[in-house]
Amino acid sequence: MAIVTKIYLLEQTEALLAGGTPSAGFKFERGLILSYIQQAINARLKSEYFNVTLPSEETIPDGLILATYEDVPVERWKSKSRTLLPAIPVSLKRDMGTYHISDPDYPDEPFIPIQSGLYPFIKTQSLINGLFGHIRYSRENRYIVYTEDITLRENPINKVLMKLVVMDFNQYGDYDILPLNAELGMEIVTNVAQLLSGAPPPDRKVDSISEQPMQIR
Repeated sequence: MAIVTKIYLLEQTEALLAGGTPSAGFKFERGLILSYIQQAINARLKSEYFNVTLPSEETIPDGLILATYEDVPVERWKSKSRTLLPAIPVSLKRDMGTYHISDPDYPDEPFIPIQSGLYPFIKTQSLINGLFGHIRYSRENRYIVYTEDITLRENPINKVLMKLVVMDFNQYGDYDILPLNAELGMEIVTNVAQLLSGAPPPDRKVDSISEQPMQIR
């Protein structure tokens, strides 16, 4: 499986535009291609600047965005189910990097995160019985593990909506791994190549990241 970096996306886009290895007369500058790639990533991930207000004096690093990943597959695993993270979120306190997981049909009803290994304890606590009926999960390395097999519910959930906190595109080096899997990477490459091959170069760059503020209580 390809490791998705800026250079990988750039070279794959150049190859599509040139129909192979770019020649000396290749007309598209790398800076231009990268600007289109950035715009395509921001649009595809519905990027929002991660500008949060915390209830305490905790600080959030600058240069972070909230990226949306749609239709992330759920697989059956042992007696439960799990989802492979489409990207590794930034490490933040309270695992805030995994910001939101929900059924795509009910995005306003987020699943409830619990600390890995605490579910047996939680089940014995009468004061938090209100959690039951809601879907709970914990993060285990690169996986989100649900406390039940959500593919076997009355209304089966086979894909989920995820919002993860990742770094802004500009924060990544040329060979840093981007928050994209290989499938999303090739989707970006194809879209950018199609756009560039059918449109003249733009006069200016456009940053399509939303600046909607968020608040955490």
